[in-house]
Amino acid sequence: MAKTKGSHTVSRYLRKFVQYMQAARNAADHETRPRRQAILENYCQHAAFEFTGRDRDILHPLRTVAEPLYRVKHHGSELTVYRGMAAVQAYYAAVNREVIMLNDEQLMVNDWGLSSYSTLVRFVAGAQLLSEGNDEVLDADAIYVQTSPLAMFWPYDADARLLGEDVFELDRAHIEKPAAEDIVTLAMRIAATQPFLPPVAR
Repeated sequence: MAKTKGSHTVSRYLRKFVQYMQAARNAADHETRPRRQAILENYCQHAAFEFTGRDRDILHPLRTVAEPLYRVKHHGSELTVYRGMAAVQAYYAAVNREVIMLNDEQLMVNDWGLSSYSTLVRFVAGAQLLSEGNDEVLDADAIYVQTSPLAMFWPYDADARLLGEDVFELDRAHIEKPAAEDIVTLAMRIAATQPFLPPVAR
């Protein structure tokens, strides 16, 4: 059920996304070990830049190494490897065209980096899902929501810069037609993420 705030309804997916962002921020603010605090701070900034579509800020030399390595596996697909800055930049260019977010993250940090278990949420047109082979979709003109379990492992270098990402979708996505008030647009996600940007970047 969407939460009512004044005269407006807030998508339950967007509300949980804000909770995810806030939980990561709280983890960084309360971490007392400098190495792990730096990793969590990097993660918070990474998420804020990613979900506002500012991937070039993610890939800044202060946050990411010059030759990052991303390995991404969608359920039922082969592992895709993005090696080097150009390939990773292209990966983000594709990701930024979609309305995706994380919900219900369990975040763990150690000196090597961090791991995460969460729900991947994707809002997508029925026509796109049909083109991807999802024959259970009935309405090409409708907006659907996909949810699937996601595991991530992010290693960091000695300066707490991101070395890359291992991202694994653990099961086939569940697809359903959301209530109108639960649909999230790209503009809505960006607006919800803005308060989590570093102050100098707002």
